[in-house]
Amino acid sequence: MDYLFLILGFALLLGSGHFLISSASSIALRFNLSKMVVGLLFVSLGTSAPELFVSISAVLTGHGDISVGNVVGSNIANIALALGLTAMIVPIVVKSPTILRDWLWMVFAVLLLIAFSYIFSYQLNYFVGIVFLSLLAFYIYISLRDGKKQEDEISEEFKNKPLMLTIFIFIVSLVGMYYGSEFLISSATSISLKWGVSEKVISVTIVAFGTSIPEITTSLMAAIKKEASISIGTIIGSNIFNVLSILGITSLIHTIPIHPQMVHFDMMWMLAVSIFMLLSILPLRRGKLGRINGLLLVMVYLVYIFLQFR
Repeated sequence: MDYLFLILGFALLLGSGHFLISSASSIALRFNLSKMVVGLLFVSLGTSAPELFVSISAVLTGHGDISVGNVVGSNIANIALALGLTAMIVPIVVKSPTILRDWLWMVFAVLLLIAFSYIFSYQLNYFVGIVFLSLLAFYIYISLRDGKKQEDEISEEFKNKPLMLTIFIFIVSLVGMYYGSEFLISSATSISLKWGVSEKVISVTIVAFGTSIPEITTSLMAAIKKEASISIGTIIGSNIFNVLSILGITSLIHTIPIHPQMVHFDMMWMLAVSIFMLLSILPLRRGKLGRINGLLLVMVYLVYIFLQFR
């Protein structure tokens, strides 16, 4: 039964997340917000919605390891698995002139998370939440100022639907995200007990993989459409939002305890794969993440997963 609820939780998160992004984007456009704002605020944050709901639900139910592990494991999967698989299908040519700036923001967020984990004795508190959300607001500001535009396509499925129906779908999607996260947390916790492994391990593997499916799907679909170059920007943006928005919001709601091993091991892997990603696409303006490096990234991810269960 636990596995059924696990699958149901994933399905609710993915389905609700899709309609949440589409309906929110439609509502914003109807109120004359620019597509740039919609893309940056709704689409990028929307792809991180599963991680947000899972993290909040986890910390409120006393499962702090799942809250943080979900974000850390998801960021590792986004780079090592999503980008790796994409590059194995279609080599990713780097075109974005802002790739270095955004990569520096991503690494800065990771380093800040590690530093705060040590400074506050393996906890993320209210102060951390304020700092993270302030940095996120500044990042959004400079991104909009510099004219950065997310390349994700905004769904047109709600274009001709009545506004009230769109709002209703948005609310139903929020409810679906809530129950999806509840099913996922409860089933993942039960499965971890049956397998005799910690919640930390379950969170950075099964839960993280499930909440990373939107990013993985986006990257793979981009490769199939021969638009793989958008994958790096999407992944980096998602990873920034994961740390600054998800952990920022969650730590404002409730202090998040962090398992020391999460800091000493998993966060170091997150930092390492981020650095490896940059090295793989040098030089930045004419670089290319080829199939060999893509294969190496996937192998790195498999090694990481193997070490979790050894």
